[in-house]
Order: sequence, then structure tokens, then C-alpha cells
Amino acid sequence: MGFLTCDINRKPTLKLGKNNEEKAGYLCINTLSNQHTEFEVRLTGFLINTEDLLLGVSGDGRAKFKCCGKGGKGDYLKENLTLKAIHWYFTQGQLQMHVHQLQYSDSGVFTSNELFITRVKYDAVFRQKLVMACSFFMSVVLSEIFTRELEINDNYCLF
Repeated sequence: MGFLTCDINRKPTLKLGKNNEEKAGYLCINTLSNQHTEFEVRLTGFLINTEDLLLGVSGDGRAKFKCCGKGGKGDYLKENLTLKAIHWYFTQGQLQMHVHQLQYSDSGVFTSNELFITRVKYDAVFRQKLVMACSFFMSVVLSEIFTRELEINDNYCLF
């Protein structure tokens, strides 16, 4: 079909991220813990949504603190850094917030020089579209992959 392929694992920026993920996690936790009182972090593991058992997420961790439970803003947040809605990290974060029932997530971006942390707010409209797309994939696309019903049966028409 003429599609170009690319091994993204060889990209220098991705290598930097993979090689420094643990270091970036500790740096992020350290930065956030200095901004909050009674700050605790725990690994989350895999969590399945109790309302929609087809949705599950595996986040890096979840922080709990008492000083500003509704998402108070600290000096560590960079005003000019935003995570665009078209980026797959945004999608991943929105699904994680939905499953964990959170109103925001602090996302860290680590470079060789600096750590940037930005707050991403839960977007219910985006989440609804995302869940609809996942449901369509599970009920139509995945079903067709396994059964090939549309390919075998001439009574169906896609338009």
C-alpha cells in the first residue's frame, strides 16, 4: 500500500525516555512531594473500570496528599506546557482519570536538562467520545476480525 514504516524504538528521544523512566519518576515524586503536605505515592498496577469491564488502565502511580485535594497549583507546574488533545499521552491520561475517577492528572515530561510537570484536567466530553470509539472497536471491528462475517456474508454493506 505504500506505507512507510519506522522503528520508533530507535528514535533518540524515545531512547532517552526509556533509559531514564525510573529516574524521571523519582524526580517527579521528589518535586511533587516538596509541594504538598502528607504526600504519599503508591503503584497502581492494572485497574479495571467497575462500570465498564472492557476498560482497564495501568498507570505509573497515584499520589495522595491533604494540602490541596482539589488540585491546588504549585510552582512546579509550567504554564506554557500543555499536552495537546491529539497526543496519545492525553488519550491515555483521560482514560486513566476516568477509570480512577480523578479530576486531574499531573503529567511529567523529562528531558536531559529538565523536568516539566503540567496539570491535565479531566475532559468528560473527550472521555465519552473515547469510550464510544472503544465500544465500536470491541463490538464491530474486533468482532469482524474474529468472525469475518462482513467478508463472508454479501448481505452487509459498509458505507
